[in-house]
Parts: sequence; structure tokens; C-alpha cells
Amino acid sequence: MRQIKRHNDNEESFWISATDMMAGMLAVVLLLLMLFILYLNLSSNREVSAHDATEAPYNNYSTPDEYHSRVQYDPDDGTDDDHDDDDSHGSNGNGQTVPTEAPTVSTHDGREYGRDKTAVFVTVVDDDTGNTIKKSGTEFELYADKNGIGGLQKLNTYYPDRIEYTKYTTTSQGTFYLPEKITRGWYSLHNTVPPEGYYIDENTDFEIDKYWDWSEPYMVEVRMKPIKSVIRVQVNDGDSTDPVEGAVFNVIAARDIVTVDGTVRYKQGEIVDEIETNEKGYTESKELYIGEYTIKQIKAPAYYALNKTNASAVIEEDMQKNTGIVTVECNKTKFTVNLTDERTQEPVAGAVYSMEGREDPVTDNDGSFVITDLEKEVKYTLNAKSLPDGYLKKDTEIVFTVDNDGMINSSASYVYQDTAYTISAAVGIRDLFFERAAQGIDLVLTDENDNVIEEWTSSDSDRIISKLKTGRYYIRKPNETEILATVDLEDKAELQRVTIKTWDTIDLFAILIGVGIIILAVIITGAIIGRRKARKKRERKA
Repeated sequence: MRQIKRHNDNEESFWISATDMMAGMLAVVLLLLMLFILYLNLSSNREVSAHDATEAPYNNYSTPDEYHSRVQYDPDDGTDDDHDDDDSHGSNGNGQTVPTEAPTVSTHDGREYGRDKTAVFVTVVDDDTGNTIKKSGTEFELYADKNGIGGLQKLNTYYPDRIEYTKYTTTSQGTFYLPEKITRGWYSLHNTVPPEGYYIDENTDFEIDKYWDWSEPYMVEVRMKPIKSVIRVQVNDGDSTDPVEGAVFNVIAARDIVTVDGTVRYKQGEIVDEIETNEKGYTESKELYIGEYTIKQIKAPAYYALNKTNASAVIEEDMQKNTGIVTVECNKTKFTVNLTDERTQEPVAGAVYSMEGREDPVTDNDGSFVITDLEKEVKYTLNAKSLPDGYLKKDTEIVFTVDNDGMINSSASYVYQDTAYTISAAVGIRDLFFERAAQGIDLVLTDENDNVIEEWTSSDSDRIISKLKTGRYYIRKPNETEILATVDLEDKAELQRVTIKTWDTIDLFAILIGVGIIILAVIITGAIIGRRKARKKRERKA
């Protein structure tokens, strides 16, 4: 009986040992399996190491592809490679500068937990072209949730020192990385400083719904709208200042218009718009890019001449400076007649002209009148209908044409210099001996019928008698029948001169002096001869 018991005890002890061994082996296998799973999880979801951080340059490369083609991890070795541009540094909002390579994040700082955070790369592009705006200094803030409801986000770099960032600035390539990975969810980038020539952008909302690493970051594209404005034009009548409707202009690029993204929007000389004034004389262009423009009139309204003096307009980045209006004067086509005396150049008033379909224009005291409201592409004829008494004209017809631009002989306001003349005589009376003007002699001019035309007293200048007719005239002294001069006047504008020779007191006085001198000379000569004869006689007696 005891042997059986011992046998049973030995048998029970064997199974207990085997069970313990199997349990221990199973525990070891389970432990190894858990460690293996943990290892796999850590190897694929590990936090950013010092090496990882250097592969996430903040403000260094335009795209992740460029980063992969150029970057090599190299701890600070004192070298200065071609990535260390000043404009590749970002701002943390506190005047501190983001290094050219993202600071290292310690695997022990506890700020990233596996795949719940992702890297973000931002590119700023032109909303019209999609081209990257390669300009440093474009600044953003990051907010949580759509439209920034979750508040301003503060990100950090941790190596070699912890630096906090609230603002993120583009490099010269128009891009930047967020300095550290962010958790999944909705975010909103708020533009605080736009690129030159662009509006401050509307908020850019984006959602991160899966993991993105530094090598292939989540790409955020911020679309910026280039600044545009309209050119405003007001056209008024140059004389009345009334608004002018129907004036048409071309808006032309004064030089190449280029936005910061490098796109040539308009070439120099390119017509970018055509505008026409309304009943208030106002018009404006479509929205145009920043730059200099020329406003050129290409069509004038009815009765108006084309203004060939181009205006200039500038669209500036400061929108308050783009509220001004370019004022343009538009003048009616004018044909002006100036009528003057052909000889004296004095204005001739009271001359009546005629033009078909119009009231007869009459020269004013300045010898002028102006004709307006002239149709384009029409030939006009103007005739001298009547002239003031005594005036004549060689050509009584004036012909002119208004072209399609409202110009007359290439002028918007053409002045025709017209002349009239009178038949005039200049009567001068001279002394016979010296031919000097004989003064104080009364004279009269009569026609062939003895009608007195003019009476005057001679002076030291010729007497000008105008507004005569062609024919024969006589000059005599009043109440005397003796004709001093006969004058035949011709039909011509030149002054016709008449000179009369007459005895004057000066002539008589000159003659008397001459006779006296002759007599005195004869007496003296006789006396001299007599003395010589007397001397010779005495000599002979002696």
C-alpha cells in the first residue's frame, strides 16, 4: 500500500512540474510578442528625433522635393552652405529668428505621440495664375478650427533652446514649414502681412485627417489675390464745363505690367480696355493691375474734336490713392474767321458772311466770329455776303472740311485769317526846291463830278485817304479851279501815292538868298578887277 502511494505521489509531482514549465514558456512567448509589437509600433510611430528635425528645414526649401534633392543632415560644423540666406528665416513674433534648419525635438519631451501629429508645408500662390509668389516677408498666424474659432496657436522649436512662434513668414521662395508637427483637425491660416501688390488674403482653412511626415508634409496652398483697381475718367466741355457723353477711350499699358509672381499681365502698348462716357461724362475701366497706364481718346462725340493729348493714370498699391478721377477736356470743333484790313491789319467789324443752313455770322468789334456744331466728314462753304462801306475782298468764298476726328486741317480749333481792303491814296505835297513837306496848304480832293471827297491842310506827313472807288480824282486848292494833280485810282489793296510839287516861302527865301549871293559875288569880283586895273595904270605912269 505504501508503494502505491509513493507511486501516486511521484506521478502527481511530475505533472505539476510540466505544467509550471509550460506556463513559464507561454509567459515568455507572450512577453516577447508584446515587446515585438511595441518595437514595431515605436519604429513606425516614433517621435521626431534630432535627425528627423534636421530633415524638416523651416524656411529653407521651396518644396519637399527640392529638400530631398539637396539636404543632407550635417550637425553644425561651422560651414556656410547655400541654404543660409537671411530671407529664409522666419519670425516667432517676438523678434527672434527661426534657424535655417528646424530645431531638434527631443524624444523625451513628450510633445508628440506617434501618428497623431503631422508636418505642414505652406506655399503662397497667385490666385489668378497659380504661380508661386516668390517673395519673402509674407506673414501668417495659425488658428485652430475653421475661421480661427479655436484661437491662436503657438508652435515651438526645442533645439538647442525652446523657441515659441506665433507668426510664420515666407522665404524668398514664397514657402515655409510650420516649425513643428500639429495634431489632426481643422486649422485656419490668417494672413497678417501680404506680399507687395496683393490684398491681405482671406483665411485659409484646411483639415488634417491623416498622418504626414516631414519628408512628405501636408501641403497647404494659400491663394493671394493681386491688387486691382479701376481707372475713373470724367470728360467735360472745355468751354462750358458741361459733361460730354459718348467720348471713347483706349486704356493702354504705359509699360510692361508685371506682378510679383513674375507674370507679365500686360505688355507695353497693349490695349487693356475700351471705355465710353455716359450722360454724366463719366466712365471707368475694368479692374486693372498695379501699374502705369495711358488714356487715349479714339472717338469724339458729335460736334466734338478728338483730344489728341493723352492722359496718364497710375494704379497704386495704396488703394486710397486710387480713388482719384482723371479729368479730360473735350472741345467742340471750331472754325474761326478773323477779318482784318489788309493794309493796316486793323479788325474789320460788321462784315456779313453766309453758310447754308445757318444764320449769317457777322464779325464783331474784334473782326471775328466762331462757327461750332460742325458735322464730321462734311465740306462747308462760307461766303462774304456784305462788307462795311468801302471794303472789298479778292476772294469771297472760304471752303473747309471737317474730318472724322472733328479736325480742320489737323486742328480742333482752326482760325482762318481773312482780309479785306480799301482803295486808298496817300497824297503828299512837297516844296519845289528842297522837296520837303509843305505844311499849312489847304487842299481838296474831288471826283470827276466835282464832288468833294476830302478836305485837309497839309502837314509834315502824307494824307491817307481810304475807302475810295476806282476812277479819276482831282486835287486842287479850295475855291480854285487850277488842278494841282490828277489821280487815277486802280482796284488794288496797295496804297497809291500822289506827290504834288509847289512853290513855298522857303523856296522864295532860298531863291532870294541865292540871288543876293550872286549879286554880292559880282560886286566883289568887279571891285577886285577894278583895283587890279587901277594898280596897273599907276605902275605904267610911274
